[in-house]
Amino acid sequence: MTPIVVWDQAESPPAGGGAVLCWRSYAHGGSVSSVPRYLEAHADRIRSRYLAFIHDLGESLVAGRRVIDHLNFGDGFSFWWMTTIAEKSPFKSPRIYDCLRMFALEEMLAETHPSHLTLVSSDRSVAQAMQATCLNLNIGFKWERRGARQKWSLRSVYVALPYALKAVLSLRHVMVRWPLRKSIGRVVWDRAAIFICSYFIHLDPTLCARGQFHSRQWESLPRLLHDGGRRTNWLQLFLFSVAVPDVARGSRGYAVSMRMQ
Repeated sequence: MTPIVVWDQAESPPAGGGAVLCWRSYAHGGSVSSVPRYLEAHADRIRSRYLAFIHDLGESLVAGRRVIDHLNFGDGFSFWWMTTIAEKSPFKSPRIYDCLRMFALEEMLAETHPSHLTLVSSDRSVAQAMQATCLNLNIGFKWERRGARQKWSLRSVYVALPYALKAVLSLRHVMVRWPLRKSIGRVVWDRAAIFICSYFIHLDPTLCARGQFHSRQWESLPRLLHDGGRRTNWLQLFLFSVAVPDVARGSRGYAVSMRMQ
């Protein structure tokens, strides 16, 4: 039941300071162990724990209904499946790595049973998660804030705003894309067609200018389906990109893709 330090700093932890768990590095030896090293050694099990955690989160009951059901639009489709939580992409959600490390740390703490944990870090989110973990394991916790604080940015200011105000500000995304409604018109789904859902950022701009639809994500698949007489239902998640820098060009690309269906 000895104290332990979780070291979340770029430099190496000081020597002779007791048991240390490195949060970032793979340093290992003597009284120093590594959370990333443990995570890598037990990757399959911890990944399964994370996937189960996300599944259980969607199934959690709030006011007698599942989270998935709260996000149901009423037509059988739940917005839950469109969230970055359900998508589980480390490219869009870099904190996933922190979640995996927290699972690894929890197992390491359960094995060593320290009396107290001191986190040396500048990351408030990690400190809050680690404090909750220590509370569940009946371990004392202390946060020693050290290192460069997170810089303020427009994004950080937005995240700190109340949810009601963020909802109002988010309407800008609707207003910018509002002209697309004229080009899309009334959508009629073919129940016998193949459904394809993708991001509208993968068009080849050169071929699109020639009136040819080519997706760098799907490559020759749309043409094969079209030539084989198979109809397709496309749901394009519109995002601005180098190929589609504005709504007008997006409308032209959409019109070309419709001719492929």
